[in-house]
Amino acid sequence: MDGRARDLPGQTGADSRPLLIPALAFLGGILFADAFPHPAAPAIAIGGVALCAALAWLAHAGADRRAAVAALAAVAFGAGIARLAHERRIDPRDIGRAGEGAAEIEGVIARPPEAFGASGENDGAPPGSWFLLDVERVAGAEGWRDARGTVRVVVGEGTPALRGGDRVRATGWLAAPRGARNPGEFDFAAHLARSGIRRLLRVGRPASVVVEGRGPWPEVARGVLRERIARGLDAAGPRGALYRALLLGDRSALAPDLEQAFVTSGTAHVLAVSGLNLVLVIAMAAGLARLLGAGARGAGLAALAFALG
Repeated sequence: MDGRARDLPGQTGADSRPLLIPALAFLGGILFADAFPHPAAPAIAIGGVALCAALAWLAHAGADRRAAVAALAAVAFGAGIARLAHERRIDPRDIGRAGEGAAEIEGVIARPPEAFGASGENDGAPPGSWFLLDVERVAGAEGWRDARGTVRVVVGEGTPALRGGDRVRATGWLAAPRGARNPGEFDFAAHLARSGIRRLLRVGRPASVVVEGRGPWPEVARGVLRERIARGLDAAGPRGALYRALLLGDRSALAPDLEQAFVTSGTAHVLAVSGLNLVLVIAMAAGLARLLGAGARGAGLAALAFALG
């Protein structure tokens, strides 16, 4: 050993971009899989990642930095292919494959109900409320069957008293969300699809959603935590509605004039839980950890814990 710090693969001295090449390779793998879809993509990706991981280990053992960077980029490229292939996997239980018509769905509340005003939703629903349901079973003309996926449930009148983690049975009309019909129009169907939601269940009234019990404990815990945070923010007065929108993505209590001000100024995106919000939480968690005396590694772990939470 000559006492000098050994550079990481792809990093030289003050180079602050050691992950740039693997990150670009990961993106390249996603674009490659998107341009050349193939049913055997998952198997190809798994084999490729395993091979590239072996090459990366050999390159690291041989202290060949260029080879290590190339092998690491190959691993990231294969991981990008696997990521898109996993998302596109064909699951016969996927609720997105269900046809349109009257249906009865059982599942667990993933996001509690939020009311919307007289302007309605972009999918053309009348005033009422909506919530997200992680589907477990669906009943159609052929009877009950297991199902997987998330459905956006739109209630035509009122807001049902539901909590995150509740296991419910909802009866309504199952259909695909409406996409854009005119050039330049907001594509609500594409917006939902990016979140993995490809079906809507329209429910006439809150009584059509029946609580059957509580779901898995992680969902229950998340729902309880979300509810307590919302109650605490409501205690902050008029500003609490804004804090709820920033932290929880819940804009139901936001004053119409304030929401319109965000839309007019082009800053409405800050009212949704997004990467920007997550960066703010991570920065505050890391800064607090440093103030309490934690080192760089401790602050990083604290930020990671808050991000996962």
